[in-house]
Amino acid sequence: MPAKNPRINVVMPAELKSDFERLCHLENRSMSNMLVTLAQKAVDEAKAKGLLKTENE
Repeated sequence: MPAKNPRINVVMPAELKSDFERLCHLENRSMSNMLVTLAQKAVDEAKAKGLLKTENE
């Protein structure tokens, strides 16, 4: 069965990955969930600043 959400690959430096894994563990989140949360926050902030238009505009 295909996944309902698109998938992406992420490449990052090993030290950043290690720190990110530890952060996710501390917050009891998967790396995928944390990345979605951080991406959503960045998009919301860009929209609030007028850098990105909403899909309706």
